[in-house]
Formats: sequence, C-alpha cells, structure tokens
Amino acid sequence: MANTFQILLFWDKGQAFSERMSAKILAIDGYSDIDPQCPQGGPDGKKDILCKKNNESFVVGCFYPSGQQDFKVISQKFTSDYLGCKIHSADGFIFLTNQKISPSERVELATNYPKSVIYHGEKVCGILDSPKGYGVRLEYLGIELNKEEQISFLDSKLDLDDKLNELRDSIASVKMATLKTAEMIELHDLNHNRKFSIIPIAGISFSSRLTIEDIHAIHQICIYEAGQGISGIPLGFRKVQVRIGPPDSTIETARFIPPNPEDIPNLMFELLEWWRTEYMKILYASDATKIVAIAKFHEKILFIHPYLDGNGRVARSLASIQCRDLLGRLLQFELIEDSDPYYNAITSADKGNPQALIDLFTSITR
Repeated sequence: MANTFQILLFWDKGQAFSERMSAKILAIDGYSDIDPQCPQGGPDGKKDILCKKNNESFVVGCFYPSGQQDFKVISQKFTSDYLGCKIHSADGFIFLTNQKISPSERVELATNYPKSVIYHGEKVCGILDSPKGYGVRLEYLGIELNKEEQISFLDSKLDLDDKLNELRDSIASVKMATLKTAEMIELHDLNHNRKFSIIPIAGISFSSRLTIEDIHAIHQICIYEAGQGISGIPLGFRKVQVRIGPPDSTIETARFIPPNPEDIPNLMFELLEWWRTEYMKILYASDATKIVAIAKFHEKILFIHPYLDGNGRVARSLASIQCRDLLGRLLQFELIEDSDPYYNAITSADKGNPQALIDLFTSITR
C-alpha cells in the first residue's frame, strides 16, 4: 500500500487543492459552515478557511509545502496565519499542515498561541487513513482502498447484526401482511381448497409485475364479488369460442368475435410481456403518456376476451390498479360503466382509433 504520509509530505498539487482537502478534513472532524476564502488565489485576509464548531468560530490556516521544513519555517507560517484569528474576531485558530511537528513543538505553539488546534502531518494522515477519510484520500492523494480497508469501510457503514435483525423483522412483517391478504381472499370451496392470492412484494408495485396467475385471481375475486360464486363458470381461460352481441346474434351477425380460445394463452402472455416492458418506459413519463398505455392495455385485454364472463370487470379492475400504481389516482369507472360512450370508445379503439378511449380515461382519472 502507498505510504499516505510520504505522499502527503511531498505535496505537489498547490495551495488550492490543499485548502479544498483541508475543508473536507474539517467536515469529517465535525466542523460546519466551512467556507474556503480564496483557494484559487488572491488576498484572503489571513483566513484560508472559516468554519464553526460548538457555536465557536475559527480561522483556518493551511500549510502544505513539498518536503519537510524546519520548525522555524513552520512556526513563522503558524504565527502569520494566527493573526487572522484576531483580525476577524474568531474564537479560535486551526492550523492544517502536511508537516511533521513533534509533541514538544506542538506544546510550544499551543502555549504561545492560545485557542489553537493543530492538525499536523500524522494527524491529517490518521483522518485520511480512516473509513471516513478514504474518499478524500482517494480524491486528493490517489490512494485506493486495499482489501482490509474495504472491509473496514463496510463495517463502519453497516452494523451487520443490526441490519440482519432489521431484515428479519421486515421479512416477518411482509409475511404477516401476505398471510393476512391471502386470508382475505382465500376461496375455501374452490378447487379443493386451493388458494389463489395476489401476493404483495415490498417495494415493487403490483401492476409492474402482473402475471397470468394474478389476473386469474382477480377474475375469481370479481366473480365472487358479483355474487356469482363458481356455479356454471369454468375456471381459467375460456375453452370455447364466443361472440359479442345481442343474445340472438350469430357468428355472422355478432358485433365482435374474440380470438379463438386456443390462442388466448399466447395472446395473454404477449400482452403481459408488452405491459411489463411498457411500464418501465413510462414510469417517469408524463401522466398523459401513462394514461395512453393504460387505455391501450385495457383495449387489448377486452379484445382478447380471455374469460367466459367477467372480462369487463377484470379489465376495469386492472386499469384501476395500473392507474393507482402509476399515477397515485383512481379511475372512476362508476361514471361510465354500462354507458354508450364507454362501449363506443372501446369499439373505436378495436378499429385502430384509441383517442376516444384515452379521452374517456383522462376524464375519469381523479
């Protein structure tokens, strides 16, 4: 590993960088309101840096020559910079240097110059070689962390025992919430007591990870909420061809013929793949862009018509979830359900003109 003191002692980066590094060292050591005066050059009025700590003000002098200087030279610089303490009515004086100053020499300076704090070369090195100082050391001395220092840095940032306990608590909390959610929507008499649940994942919005199983679960919940139970309604995607139109309509006279049942699994898979990709594209887009994507998904799932019954309720539930996750607002479908404008907008979207549906969604987003 590079010798921090040797690199620091033979400083070759000039006064401006020495003052900037000193300012960061002071910040590490708890000083605040740190204000470098003229690091780029020019008169600074005997104050390289001003700062505060414990409601006291300090004038700071920085001295980073190249190579070790005689104590007489160090003392002269110290004396000159100390004058700034009186000139600016500061409570104390701080001297940062790359120079080696012996304990007896430090006592001499402190005795002659009261209320002074000395950051001599070894003390500066101690800060730069500490976990808090690694970043400053890398920036100004170019010394990277070795393996031991990386471990030390991580250990200083993470109390692993505490973090593991926090993780255990979080997992327990998520598990409790998951079980509670599962209990709320458990279908006791469905398919030999099999549970269909929409499982929450901490930190990940539900609509961003939609799966076919999720949509099946929403469909079953919609059917139950409508008071239909499961009587006469096959589970999962429809297995027969259907037509949309009046009860007496035929294949020829129907208003709309959805895709063949054998195509539904692939169509739904493709739709969800499209949505998950689209979600990441629009996550930070405008609200208008998000509404366009939600309306497009709504039209697509209604076009596929995956279930024998409840398709509209499922599509509206999904649109409401998507709107909540992406916009933080709700779609007020109760304003348009079973209305001609809604069905006309869907029909228009099926024909390649989605604007009416987008406008309708925009109008009911609150």
